[in-house]
Amino acid sequence: MNNEVLNDLKNAAVLAGFQIPNEELQLEELEPGLDTHLTPALPNGFSAIYIFGYEDEVLKVGHCGLNCTPCFQSRHYGFSFPSTLAKSLMKYADWNDLYDEDTVGNWIKENTTRYNIYIPASYGNYFRYFAEAFLILKFNPKFERKGN
Repeated sequence: MNNEVLNDLKNAAVLAGFQIPNEELQLEELEPGLDTHLTPALPNGFSAIYIFGYEDEVLKVGHCGLNCTPCFQSRHYGFSFPSTLAKSLMKYADWNDLYDEDTVGNWIKENTTRYNIYIPASYGNYFRYFAEAFLILKFNPKFERKGN
């Protein structure tokens, strides 16, 4: 994942009639590791799209709206929300020997790269939904596929 993905998103938005100034979308990469995969608070005035990558595959794409810092920071590392990466991983039999319910959150932090794309509030919710859908179509995440 790099700025080329942001350019693809911007180009798709232009085709839909939406203009994005180059400097307004911000990409942040959180490297795997308990000391590096530390999700910051959602910046004031921004919503976000987040992407979890493992090796050469995207596992999950999601989004958080404004003022959703607790969701943004912790949603996918545990079981408190209806649909989380942790829950999907627990159902995935091929990797079940790598973690259990007590360790899956740390496994995510230690083994996945998280990408955050920060979106100014002025873009509104529809752009965030568009961006999430675009990235799901682009990357075909393992745990967004039918049956997962």
